[in-house]
Amino acid sequence: MNEIDDTLEVNLTPEGLAEAFNALRNRLGQLAQKRVNPILLRRISIDDILQETQRSMLAKAQYFKTHPEVPLYFKFRTLLLQTISELERFHLQSKKRDPYREISIDDAGFHTDLASDILGVLPATISSPLTKVARLDRHALLLQALETLPAIDKHILTLRHFDGCSNIETAHILNLSEKAASIRYVRALVKLQQKLVQFTEFTIDGEH
Repeated sequence: MNEIDDTLEVNLTPEGLAEAFNALRNRLGQLAQKRVNPILLRRISIDDILQETQRSMLAKAQYFKTHPEVPLYFKFRTLLLQTISELERFHLQSKKRDPYREISIDDAGFHTDLASDILGVLPATISSPLTKVARLDRHALLLQALETLPAIDKHILTLRHFDGCSNIETAHILNLSEKAASIRYVRALVKLQQKLVQFTEFTIDGEH
């Protein structure tokens, strides 16, 4: 694992990027399976999508030298989502707006799917948003709260709740110990709850 971690952090040559991409290929393939329109898979395979993503990666080597504080996985992730969007437009001639055209690497993956996932795991001790928020959209509020969190917290919540990563995988991607990743995950959820209280006047049992 240490060898892969070193590659993900410092080796930004084409060969190093290819090695890092292959190390994360299974995880990226699982993400692609979740994001791609099933109709597209009648024409191309997940392997085809990953191959196109890797081709884009090699053509954009400079991209990986920007924002060094962002884990390399999230840069691969952004290119993957952009590739899926481009392939869907090409093959399916979709006229819908491309949600990834202007995506930033810091915000990769933060959309309503993540909001839905996190809404499903917030503790039941938070009062019902339907009674506290009235007409406000819960997803919009949750995304607003997510945007106020530090990048590391957004990364952890993305990995755990959208990408389906285990605590071990999350720790590996973010170069943290398993214990640190677990602690930061719990803290990120607590911060998110606090923001929801602030934005929507939710109440948590035991607090006044």
